Amino acid sequence: MPPYVYDEHGRRVAAPSKGERRERAILDEAERQLRDVGADAMTVESIANAAGITRAALYFYFRSKNDVLAALVRRAAVEMTSGVATSDQLDASPAKAIAEAIRRTSLLWKAHGAVLRAAVDLAPGVPVIGELWGDARGQIERSAVDLVRGGAGDDPAETDNLPAMVRALVGMTEREFYVASSRGEDIDQVVETLQLVWNRSLRLR
Repeated sequence: MPPYVYDEHGRRVAAPSKGERRERAILDEAERQLRDVGADAMTVESIANAAGITRAALYFYFRSKNDVLAALVRRAAVEMTSGVATSDQLDASPAKAIAEAIRRTSLLWKAHGAVLRAAVDLAPGVPVIGELWGDARGQIERSAVDLVRGGAGDDPAETDNLPAMVRALVGMTEREFYVASSRGEDIDQVVETLQLVWNRSLRLR
């Protein structure tokens, strides 16, 4: 029988394989390098050295530095999109659900700011990262529309324009977190402002 571990909810799940643990260690070291020296200075060799493996061993898991960066973006994007999507499971008003989604997003920017900044920076020029980030943005926008639908103002025009308004607000939110993260500012100070802008723009209740 395979070994088991327990998740944060106390449920028994299969323990990660040796290969999965090695891949996670590579990504953890790559994220540390991304934070410390940036994407331009990071190389396949420096990632392999930090992970304590040879370049050949790293190529068994990832074909290039961009593949490593894409895996980091995918890992952070999955966590971000699931955090926003599950905010509507709370017994809360649309305004409170959006506030919770923004709060959860802020936690991701605190924990993985270097990865998320790299996603924004590299998306236009690296197709695989652009596709990953575009898909994540699309999922977040759809989840946000679901969160606020029925809680926005009563004007039919606002309801019709809701996807476009949410798209603009998601872009603004991304930019505000990006700027705060890149400057080393307190991201918590951005959260309250973003919540206020979302609520006033969509007249959430």
